[in-house]
Amino acid sequence: MKKTNLKLAFIISIIIGSTFSSNAQVVTEGSKQIYLGLGWPNIPGLVYTTLGSGGGSSFGPICASFQYGIKDKITVGGTLNYSSANSPSFSGEDINGNTTSYSLKLSLITIMATGTYHYSNSDKADFYSGISLGYGIASAGIDGNKGVGTTITVAEVGGAAYHITPIGFRYMFSDNIGAYTELGYGWNGLAQIGLSAKF
Repeated sequence: MKKTNLKLAFIISIIIGSTFSSNAQVVTEGSKQIYLGLGWPNIPGLVYTTLGSGGGSSFGPICASFQYGIKDKITVGGTLNYSSANSPSFSGEDINGNTTSYSLKLSLITIMATGTYHYSNSDKADFYSGISLGYGIASAGIDGNKGVGTTITVAEVGGAAYHITPIGFRYMFSDNIGAYTELGYGWNGLAQIGLSAKF
């Protein structure tokens, strides 16, 4: 009888131990995370499409974020975003009669403080929601009119920037590396995908 009780206690301790180990959280107090992703759509590109010029090229938004666990399931940090778009090229002559090629360029850059709540208790799956608030700068310029790669800024304006992430999901392939996707609204775009590192 005593041996049976010892075996039963041993089996129960193994079950309880495995349950707690499988419920380890991705986000804990003191944990640090880096996110690097690509958002959609490109807002400067949408401006050109709305104005009817279309075509051209676009880059971003590229989104980089650092988050620190102040408590289990709660992180705070910062987010930096950049996106740009060029209109189709236009050709013209300068005052010396030389043919030049140029395009219009729009770019957006934001820096925001971010707070996120993580719902999951899993050590692999991480569901979360968050909000970012900060400052953004939009600039318009002429690209290439004085040589390839040269941009002259014509106008620049700054103001409040924000992004709301109602739902995000991250899956950890290992203890340190994972992939994530987000749906939201704001300067990061409507959707975002990327990689994440935990250390």
